[in-house]
Amino acid sequence: MQGKTHIVTGVSIAVAVIHPSDLSALLTGIAAAAVGSVISDIDAGPSGSRNNAVRTGAILLCILCALLVIDTALDLRILAGLSLHIKKSRLFLTVPAFILLCSLGVLSGHRTFTHSFASLLLFSLSFHLLLPAYSGFFIIGFASHLILDWLNYRGIMLFYPLRTRFSLKLCRSDGIVNRILLIAGIIALVLLIYESEPVRQLLGSIRIG
Repeated sequence: MQGKTHIVTGVSIAVAVIHPSDLSALLTGIAAAAVGSVISDIDAGPSGSRNNAVRTGAILLCILCALLVIDTALDLRILAGLSLHIKKSRLFLTVPAFILLCSLGVLSGHRTFTHSFASLLLFSLSFHLLLPAYSGFFIIGFASHLILDWLNYRGIMLFYPLRTRFSLKLCRSDGIVNRILLIAGIIALVLLIYESEPVRQLLGSIRIG
């Protein structure tokens, strides 16, 4: 699937499952789920997949910038709140570990290491050690990526380093199924955010004000 489809699907599922309790948690959770939902494609090769990865990175950057603008405009102090959740004593362990995993992903073939259960475990563990309060969002985003790519004809190496690829052979990454999932994901995400408790509380306070 394409990057934007992975993002809206992963974020939608994460928000639906976790139900963040306040606006800061909702926005931070969205960012964590978005990262988790696309980091697998860090292994994209020098073809159309690489271009897709670049576009995905641009989308993700726009999301993060939008969250920072919202954070500043509404004085949510997300960055200040994150500093309380980050386990600073683990920074020297988790950040190099995360960078190492990303490097292994770049050097591996597409839909191999970073599309495996081992990668899901290792990335999720490093993220949890650094930011445990939002690791659930990241894990759901990452898992959703594997599930969506499992639908594709090419398949993924779920049990890497074993070379066997697993595929349901239901669709192509840029076909009609991808477009359907993208549209459905956007609609679901908008509804989930609008109906979430933090947004309902915010809208209520605006009406009262």
